[in-house]
Amino acid sequence: HSNPHSNHTARQRTDAHLLPEAQWLGRAHVARWFEHPAAWTDEIRKRQGTYNWIRHWMISCEGTAIGFCQYDPYEKSGEIWHGTGKQLEHNSIDDLIGKTAYVDQGLGKAAVCELPQQIVQETDARRVIVQPDAKNRGSCQTLLSVGFSYDSEKHRYRLDW
Repeated sequence: HSNPHSNHTARQRTDAHLLPEAQWLGRAHVARWFEHPAAWTDEIRKRQGTYNWIRHWMISCEGTAIGFCQYDPYEKSGEIWHGTGKQLEHNSIDDLIGKTAYVDQGLGKAAVCELPQQIVQETDARRVIVQPDAKNRGSCQTLLSVGFSYDSEKHRYRLDW
């Protein structure tokens, strides 16, 4: 894992990724931040039907699946932490590194850097909003380090372009 940023890729998730993702969601370093693992795997299973508005990506390093990331148009999520504003221009993102050996290697940060670029190419969104658990210091610091700003009134991170 000497240079993690040069050897990682993001690719479309497939049914082959269901087993590792289910295992990752149960690991201690992931489970404390990703509640309701069955709901997450349900989204993946139904990604071409009920949840076709969520864009799912697998994070790989040197050909090994190590985590996942996704983005979605906020107005379709049913979540209520957004506050007010023109929600059609917002996308929300999620990411995790599931394989323990790859945690704290900068790969999650690399994925968070790439997701907005992907969103710009594929949508009309003008903002990404994220609301990690405030106790998830690693995630909060990653967002700030890649250009997100913290909105203390709405308790969320945002990146505009």
